Parts: sequence; structure tokens; C-alpha cells
Amino acid sequence: MDKYIKNVYKALGCSKDEKERIIKDLKSDIMIALENGEKIEDIKIRLGTPQEYAKEFNDNLGVVKKSHYKIIIGLLVAVILVIACYFGYRYLSTPKTIPISESKIFDEEKVMSSSKQIIELVNQKNYQEVKSLCSDILKPAFNGEGFEDALKQLGDLGEYQKISEYQFVEYKDKGQTVAVGDIVTLYQKRTVIYRLTFDKDMKLDGIYLR
Repeated sequence: MDKYIKNVYKALGCSKDEKERIIKDLKSDIMIALENGEKIEDIKIRLGTPQEYAKEFNDNLGVVKKSHYKIIIGLLVAVILVIACYFGYRYLSTPKTIPISESKIFDEEKVMSSSKQIIELVNQKNYQEVKSLCSDILKPAFNGEGFEDALKQLGDLGEYQKISEYQFVEYKDKGQTVAVGDIVTLYQKRTVIYRLTFDKDMKLDGIYLR
């Protein structure tokens, strides 16, 4: 996997700091998957080629032509599930980032509690309740049936087990402030990383799974 990771690093078009953060997350994802019995070849198939994996971040971090940089709200289905809200990924390209523990707007425990609630509702397939927790921006685009179909693209996960690790930060950009969390969850057959975005009112403003 070392060669795969090096090729991902080369294909990323963002800053050095962003590259190192993405590679750190990638290594963590691979390590957790291996510990849970997932084979290297299966991991590569799930992640896609290094260029495909890097392109996902390049697109969302703005490393593309402006004509391709549009607000993405709602659900996008692909081999790898992408459920992205523009306001979630846009903040990843700004240097105005602080740990959630230093935030004067968001409470770390409340962000964690809301994240657990969303994840539990997803595993209960209670999409109507998830929609009720969405922001006014995301709510019109959130569709339970579409989400269910998209979730199936991740394959057979098995029973949900627990959250193994998480990281929350506050992002600021162009007058917008959100809380973004990466939550690594363990299922019986594989791991899933949830990236959840919350607005100042703690409404779900973006959701992305891989």
C-alpha cells in the first residue's frame, strides 16, 4: 500500500498541509480496515485508483476549473458513496481552522452527541428523523429512499458495532462558520468514515460517507 499512498500524494493538487492531513486520514482508514480483516486488494477496489481517490479531494477542495466548482447539495451515488454538501467541503480549503475544543461557537460534547444521534438514526434507517435534523439548505435535497439506495453502494457492512475514533474542527470561510467531524465507525464487515457538518444552530448541513 506504500506505493498506492505515494501515488495518492502525488495526485493531490492541494497544499502540503492538506496533503499530509489527507494522507494521515487515508493511512488510518487503511489500518483500521486491515485490523478488521479487510484484504488489501479489497481496500484498493473500495478506494479506487490513486488518481480517482485524489480527484475526489481535488474536486471538493477547489483544485479544478471554476466551471466545475459548483455548490453540491444532496446525494451523489457512485461506486464510493459521496453524500456531500458544499458548505462541508468548502471549508477544507481555508486556513481558518481551529480544534473544536477552542471554538467559542460550538460545544465539543454537543457536536459529538449530535454526530452519534445522526449515525444511530442512519443505522436504524430512520431517514425521516434525519431529515428533520437537516438545515434548510440540506433538507429539500435529502431523500430517504435515495439515501438508502446510495448506502447500498458501500456493500454489505454487517451489524453496526461502535465509533472507534473521531476528530472535530471549526471551519470559517467568507462569513460562514461550521463544525466538521470525521467519525470512524466499525461495522461487522468493514469500516465506514462519516464526515458530518453542522451549522451554528447544530443542524446537519452536510453528510459524506466512505
